[in-house]
Amino acid sequence: MNAAWLLVPLILIAECFSWYAVLTKNYLGNAIENSIWAVAFLAVGIGLCRLLPEFNGPVRVVLAIAISGIAAYLAFS
Repeated sequence: MNAAWLLVPLILIAECFSWYAVLTKNYLGNAIENSIWAVAFLAVGIGLCRLLPEFNGPVRVVLAIAISGIAAYLAFS
C-alpha cells in the first residue's frame, strides 16, 4: 500500500516535467522525468519481489518475468 500511495504522485510529477520539457524545449525536464520513472519502477519492483514468495506456479513465473523486465529497464536507464 505504501508504494501505491507513492506511485500516483510520482507519475503526476513525471508527467508535469514531461510537459514542461515539451513546451519549453528544455530537455532537462525529460531527464528528470525519466529519473522519476526509474524511481517508480524501482518501487514496483520492490513490491513484486516482496510478493514473489507468496505465489506458486504460473503466477510466480509471471512475477519473475516482470521483475526481470524491471531490472533490465533500470539497468538501461
